[in-house]
Amino acid sequence: MVRVCGLWVVIVLEIFCKTACLSRAQERDDVLPLLEKAARVQQFNLLYPQEKVYLHFDNTGYFIGETIWFKAYVVRADTGKPTDLSGVLYVELLNAAGDVVERRKLEVEEGQARGDIRLDKLLSSGFYEVRAYTRYMTNWGTGACFSRVFPIFEKPERVGDYSKASIDRSVSRYRILDMRRQEKHEDASQTEGGVPVPVRPKGAYGVERHDLRLRLYPEGGSLVQGLEGRVAFCLTDKMGMPLSGIGWLDTGEDSSGPVFPVDSLGRGLFSYTPSESSVAFVFTDSKGQTYRFLLPMPEREGCVLRVNTLLGDRVDVEIASTSGLEGQVWGMTLQNGGTVVAAHSFLTGSAPHMFFFSRADMLSGVSRITIFDGNGRIWAERQVFIPPVPSGADSIRMRAETGLLTSCGKVRLSVKASPNATFSFSARDVAFSTGGLEGDVRTWMLLCSELRGYVLHPEYYFESDDAAHRKAADMLMLTQGWRRYDWRVMSGMEPFELSQPVENQLYLDGQVFPERRRQKVGGLKLNAYLYNQVGESLTGETLTDSAGRYVFSLPDCSGRWSLFLKAKGKKDKDDYRIGIHRSYSPVPRAYSWEEMSPIPESHGGQLKFSGFEDVDTLAPLREKKNILLPAVHVDERWVYENPRVVWERESVGRRKSFLYYDCDAAMDAISDKGGVMPAFEDWLKERNGYFSGDTYVMRDETSEEDWVEELKLANSGRNPDYADEDNPGKNEDFEVLAKSMKIGSVVIDKEYNIYKDGLTYDRRPIVWIIDNAYHSITGANYSFPSNPNWDYEHKELSARPMMEVVWCNSHAHETVEMPLFLDEVKSVYVAEDQTTWRDFIRFRNENMQMPVTVFVYTHHSFFGHVNGLRRTYFQGYNVPSTFEMNDYSVLPPMEDFRRTLYWNPDVRTDENGEAIIEFYNNSSCREIRVSAEGIAPDGRCIINE
Repeated sequence: MVRVCGLWVVIVLEIFCKTACLSRAQERDDVLPLLEKAARVQQFNLLYPQEKVYLHFDNTGYFIGETIWFKAYVVRADTGKPTDLSGVLYVELLNAAGDVVERRKLEVEEGQARGDIRLDKLLSSGFYEVRAYTRYMTNWGTGACFSRVFPIFEKPERVGDYSKASIDRSVSRYRILDMRRQEKHEDASQTEGGVPVPVRPKGAYGVERHDLRLRLYPEGGSLVQGLEGRVAFCLTDKMGMPLSGIGWLDTGEDSSGPVFPVDSLGRGLFSYTPSESSVAFVFTDSKGQTYRFLLPMPEREGCVLRVNTLLGDRVDVEIASTSGLEGQVWGMTLQNGGTVVAAHSFLTGSAPHMFFFSRADMLSGVSRITIFDGNGRIWAERQVFIPPVPSGADSIRMRAETGLLTSCGKVRLSVKASPNATFSFSARDVAFSTGGLEGDVRTWMLLCSELRGYVLHPEYYFESDDAAHRKAADMLMLTQGWRRYDWRVMSGMEPFELSQPVENQLYLDGQVFPERRRQKVGGLKLNAYLYNQVGESLTGETLTDSAGRYVFSLPDCSGRWSLFLKAKGKKDKDDYRIGIHRSYSPVPRAYSWEEMSPIPESHGGQLKFSGFEDVDTLAPLREKKNILLPAVHVDERWVYENPRVVWERESVGRRKSFLYYDCDAAMDAISDKGGVMPAFEDWLKERNGYFSGDTYVMRDETSEEDWVEELKLANSGRNPDYADEDNPGKNEDFEVLAKSMKIGSVVIDKEYNIYKDGLTYDRRPIVWIIDNAYHSITGANYSFPSNPNWDYEHKELSARPMMEVVWCNSHAHETVEMPLFLDEVKSVYVAEDQTTWRDFIRFRNENMQMPVTVFVYTHHSFFGHVNGLRRTYFQGYNVPSTFEMNDYSVLPPMEDFRRTLYWNPDVRTDENGEAIIEFYNNSSCREIRVSAEGIAPDGRCIINE
């Protein structure tokens, strides 16, 4: 007996009965398991509907020092309408290495939120990722989040000169360890005796050979012996760059198969009937070089799915199965947004089973066809794209009422759209453009968010519904068909864990961890105290559950709050570690080569004016000049209450650094999970693999006995890395080794703390600067890497005295110690510029090449430890800024180099669908391009024509 949830079976049964292609199989009991699986899929999507988010930006690229303005639209994936689930949105800016450099926590109202990110604290240019997600979305991984990569260029040397937009690509390629997760294709091949052996994943095969990678995507997901099917493929080199040329199949017979093209994206399509014989895929590139790949062996039993989307008004589906599967009852579901919109059952036979869908009845966007049996096994699946039918109700029409465009003059636009619509609007100077658009709200919601990886020129698939566009969309579905909705999980065949709840308001939740093994954490009284800088306070009290979990609901609040959490057990001496659930940032994804390639400017959204009139005189921007002031007599001198604020300011380390670590945030993340505080240098090695070497250093010429004890203390009694590997656990061997070492071979300069051992950065010496004062140099005896970005030869420093110090900026190295634990450090900066370390120490005869300068800024005051108390912070909503521009109705025209002329996240039309937009031009813009996007209450995506 199969357990069926009656309500959902009735719903899905109604869908089954309304389907055109019914068969006698539905009269049999075999159809009930199919109904149950389809009902569970429907029920899952009702209980756990996914969310989607899209960000509309003011520009297509940025310069350091500018501001990213954005508007967020959050919808339910099952309906497409503004979400009624999450009330909190997270927007993050990540550098090329995958580090989060900025984060915004925004309030979602009626499915919308707005915000901004200033780029004045970035250490380097490069390709940065902006991603957005709700806490609930993270249950489905990184792929469920919004993501877009922007070029962020170096700040112009001269104000307003954007002609030399440059990016330091070496930062991401050689200087920063890439922490991004490379997409793990399960289709990677293994090798046996030099012959590639393909590994069978879900719906794809892969073969690697000749430093090339061939990925095969059979339609439906399987290569089946004796059944002809279409196979899409993608061919790239080891760096992921696509290859173009021609290909054919070599069956070993006298004649080769038909030749098929390999396009500029490395993609192609061929028909193939697998057999027991070996078949090779042969590829010839544009230079005439030929490569051979052995195709994987097919499955003996299975089915092949063939879908024809090129017909005029319908989508034909054909399912062919092997003889061993004849007489079985299978089911089919068609999903859109995770919802089952059509279902069908059939009996497998010797002849292919065929049915069709009317394109007019199919919903817009990506739909998924799944073929399954009563045991929940998926035999084939395929995605189909149906572009939306153009409608005037989905358009935002704009007309320039200003006839002549002038310098700093007012621009007036009339808008016509749906009544009472809300959308975001951006106007930018075409002359200052840094690249073209990468789709819009419609292309993301209906296409890109449903697929794997980056979609190049997504707007192309919406231009027309002719044969060429359908064919291109079909290739996209075959090669980038990531499954946003896992059918096996939704049908109950695989478990689903809802690890993150719906965050419909601000919550403070976490878990209390015991300090001792047998210490109980259930039923503890937990008090929370929050204070902000304006004197407001919040308090709360709750009890933990049996696992130590707790939750507080907070009223809407903004800004950063000091947070104190106090857990009290039965005894006052009981100590606990209090964790907070706020480290649910998704794993960074890998960039694709397309995202880092320039995109040409399109012609859409361009306003028409009758001409441009320049202003004869513009008030120039005043540049800073040296002005000689008259001498004055000083009666008294101001004494800083805290001189360290000036002496130890972090701007010194930030000035020429390319890498920054917020150690306070890192320590909070560790404490949030109940972790133990790590040693500072150990944390550096774990955080960045370029830091390597021993975390202990031979400080001075002590006695042999003291030297042994120092090594033991630094290594918790364990042998160092260079101890006898045959006897790693014997202290006597350790002592013999330590006593046999020559102290002079470790310390290069005792007075100025220059050592051969200790940490290095990418095998290069490190000059340590503690609170803007020179401290030491470690790793001064390592060889240097043959990195293609360096223009020096592979060298190794000799053991002789390396240099003679002639100047040092302080004597802090005599008294200040390296921080031992992470909580002693506020921040770390890493600089490679060779003028940086010379500001702190100089030598008469330098024998040190390419050292790295590491700035460490420490805390000078600590709270005493209180049992069961956690001191940290709580981040409320970030208050968005307001876009500002000069009001030239009261100011004279002046030099104005705004690239984004105007940004308004909330333009609203009246009951007639009309609105007026007004803003001022900059001093030189002759051509304006506008972008307007939004989502209507009924879920329609609206964009400007």
